[in-house]
Amino acid sequence: MVRRASVALALGMTVVLGLAACGASPDPEPREPSSHQGSSSPPEDDDDFGRGDLIPDEPELSPPTTETVSMVDPVAQSFSIEAPLGWDTTLYSTGMFSDHRQVVVSMSPDGKTVLFTGEPNSPDYWVPSDPNNQTDAVRNWVSQSSLAEWREYTHATTWLEEWVLGKFGGLEGFVLLGTLDDPETTAEVSNAFAQQGMQIAVTAAETTFLYDTADGTSTGLAQAVTYGNGQTWGVVVKGLSTLGDPSVYEPMLDALSASQRTSPEWQSRQNQFWQQMQAQSEAFTRQLIDNHNANMAWIRNSAAAHQARMESIWAANDASMNSYYSRMQSMDNNQRSFLNYIQGEHTVQNSAGQTFQVVQGPEVYYVNPSTGASVGGNAAFSEQDLIAMGLNPSDWTLTEIIR
Repeated sequence: MVRRASVALALGMTVVLGLAACGASPDPEPREPSSHQGSSSPPEDDDDFGRGDLIPDEPELSPPTTETVSMVDPVAQSFSIEAPLGWDTTLYSTGMFSDHRQVVVSMSPDGKTVLFTGEPNSPDYWVPSDPNNQTDAVRNWVSQSSLAEWREYTHATTWLEEWVLGKFGGLEGFVLLGTLDDPETTAEVSNAFAQQGMQIAVTAAETTFLYDTADGTSTGLAQAVTYGNGQTWGVVVKGLSTLGDPSVYEPMLDALSASQRTSPEWQSRQNQFWQQMQAQSEAFTRQLIDNHNANMAWIRNSAAAHQARMESIWAANDASMNSYYSRMQSMDNNQRSFLNYIQGEHTVQNSAGQTFQVVQGPEVYYVNPSTGASVGGNAAFSEQDLIAMGLNPSDWTLTEIIR
């Protein structure tokens, strides 16, 4: 396995912790002439006589490339990457502080290989047994964050297998091939943390799986690192899917991950805003006590806030991103579902048959057909909630999740 991205991975995680062949078959034996009337020996020029069906060739795939082009998060400008040249790539960030997530998805020119880094909905985990977490301040913070969860530190093999089953297990023909510990990456990331003077628990794992597409069986590869300081822990995940051999594209995946750089200017703005938010924390916590306000806060902070990145993709009008989403529409349902799972998106449809991409999370979605923007909430979300959010219900249409 190629593991060149491990050190860069550890450097990126420090920020988060700071804030919380199929060959031809041999020729068959010669056949005895048939005694059946009218039969004859095979014609001399018929080389394929008696061979049966031909074995299909392996599909021709877009080859890997080492050529790249620089791309920047189009709205927040929070990070940059070196994307494969000629591939359709989309990158975005969501949230702030410990809720900040960076996601990259890159699709080959033939659409049969996908690379991805990041998970838009992965929580920050808080260890319930740690004494430092037995305070009201920590409990309030965990309750406020849409991406915080109580859980004891978990080995990467367990977390990754759970994640893959939950993320991709619904794909047609899905088969989990197995999950393995990755001691090499564990050692490299641990050493990178130690060089920064940090004592961090680290585990790493890799899993492979299969699923069906219209073009054949795709092989998926996912890799994860779990890391923690005793009080909190998190996960970084990356992977790929291809109709070919995953190992051929794994160096590209590692290079993509290693090229990811958080903007120092963005980080500075986050730190300043964090200080301003400290004074508002107590008042916000009191607001959450009211059930209605809690529901509205969830709508604003989870659905509406995360949906901003969908709107930002369209607003940025980035050629690569637009091409990415346009080509999604020509794929079979299972492959589109795979991409939706990675992106943390749903495809929804209104009564007029229009389809839209929305962020996973809400149970009910309203979409503005003119802009593609969406808002949503739990099962009880209705036009009255649109009005409460200062929106005109006549501008929005109720949709149904189709994948």
